[in-house]
Order: sequence, then C-alpha cells, then structure tokens
Amino acid sequence: MSEFYATIKGNRGAKTCGGSKDSGISATAQSWFGSVQVELFWNQYKEKVYSRITAGPDSTAYPSGKQVYFGPLEDLIGPNILDKSKREQ
Repeated sequence: MSEFYATIKGNRGAKTCGGSKDSGISATAQSWFGSVQVELFWNQYKEKVYSRITAGPDSTAYPSGKQVYFGPLEDLIGPNILDKSKREQ
C-alpha cells in the first residue's frame, strides 16, 4: 500500500500513481504559459509529511521555478484534516 497518491485527470480520463515514504511523490501540471509542481515526501528527521510547491514560467517548474511553499503539510492544510479520528466522525 502506498504512502502517497497522485491523481491527474485530462481528456483521456484519470490516472493514479503511488509513492512510498522512501520515494515520495511529485506531480507537475503545465501549460504553454508556465507550470506548477507539487511534491510530498516523508521528512524522517521531523517525522512528518512535508510538501514543496513550486511555480515557474517554463514547462518545468522545478528547480528553476519560484518556491511557493515548503514545510509540513499540516501547516499548509491544517492539523484537523490530517487527524484520522476527526475525519471519520
């Protein structure tokens, strides 16, 4: 079972990909005008899921893009969403 999942949807339907704690997961969405990349990975030192979001004017945002966010996922979306006991209520 994967630790991380990414789903993309386009004109050919949806596709899902999994990632482990060791590999993490990365997804890039791009257009002729720029791109956005989202990465999720396990920070073994902090024992938390971290995220990095970059955006850039090129067809690939990372590493040349502007870092929009880097830090714990719970700081970005809120700790209550990550608490399984609160989600199941």
